[in-house]
Amino acid sequence: IRIRNLLVEAYNDIEQLNLQISDVRDLLSSLLAQRAKENNRILILRSAVSPVKKIPPEILGDIFVRCGDGGPIVVPLQSRTCPWALAHVCSRWRQVLWGTSEIWK
Repeated sequence: IRIRNLLVEAYNDIEQLNLQISDVRDLLSSLLAQRAKENNRILILRSAVSPVKKIPPEILGDIFVRCGDGGPIVVPLQSRTCPWALAHVCSRWRQVLWGTSEIWK
């Protein structure tokens, strides 16, 4: 009878350990999700203070004009050449490109 009691006690201990392991896994999952959220927030904040964000659109447009060879732009829409490649960087660059008439002369 003593051995059976010890066996029942061992099964109960295993069950308690399984519950604790489950709790730790849930906590780990939650912590990993929080870390991913914070990493994403860091990326957003870092991009907001990026030096290129501080360049006025007029200057950025002038840079884009100088990126080409100075001739008129006649390229297919699917081309990866300047300015089409620049238009895919971000929405701000795309707006500056479309608003810089010198690029499209």
